[in-house]
Amino acid sequence: MQNTPEENRLNHLKKRLAKNAKGKALLDFASGANISISFDASLPDGIYGKTDDRKTGVFNVYLNPRAGNDILVSMLYHELRHAKQQAEGLLLHSGTENNQPVELPVKNPAAFFVINKIAEADAFARQVELSFET
Repeated sequence: MQNTPEENRLNHLKKRLAKNAKGKALLDFASGANISISFDASLPDGIYGKTDDRKTGVFNVYLNPRAGNDILVSMLYHELRHAKQQAEGLLLHSGTENNQPVELPVKNPAAFFVINKIAEADAFARQVELSFET
């Protein structure tokens, strides 16, 4: 069966990311962890990627198909880094589950926000590092 243009583009992005040793390591991690990577046309312009379903143990990465390939390779790395953080217990989340509020995973709300800002800074720093290496 022939791949769709969307599948071909995702494969191209993954091949580009795999040219970098750290990018390849994250892709290998994603493959072993059954992380889904796909496009999501509902993402607004200016939002290049997102992740979800962290609480269920199934991690999905979504990329904005309207963004250019250079941005998407970088964003794929960023979002896969978040998946790795989650697997290592470094990313905390709250929000809703079945439309019901979920309590913060730590007692101190300030600590919750600091921990997540550090995780975001880590993902951005590694994303920038990748940009200079490729």
